[in-house]
Amino acid sequence: MKVVWSDDAVWALVALETRLAQRYSSNKAARIVEDLVRRVDRLEDHPQLGRVVPEYGQWQLRELVDRRNRVLYRLRPDALEVVNHRADADAAGRT
Repeated sequence: MKVVWSDDAVWALVALETRLAQRYSSNKAARIVEDLVRRVDRLEDHPQLGRVVPEYGQWQLRELVDRRNRVLYRLRPDALEVVNHRADADAAGRT
């Protein structure tokens, strides 16, 4: 299933990388964002990897959650759409 990113989700990634680059370095910020994108790309082969978002309870709206990020995505007939991303900017820099 093709993964597409909404404009809001792309801007959230750009903002995250900017914040991390200010706090750490451009290279570290880029690595963190690349790791996140790679994780989301795994959904292409495993679209139901994430859990249903509890506060909505709709099977099509799912999330990938780890200690630093929450990625919300929607299962559509033609694609998997990443609709939002939230990060704990302080935690995102931890290894």
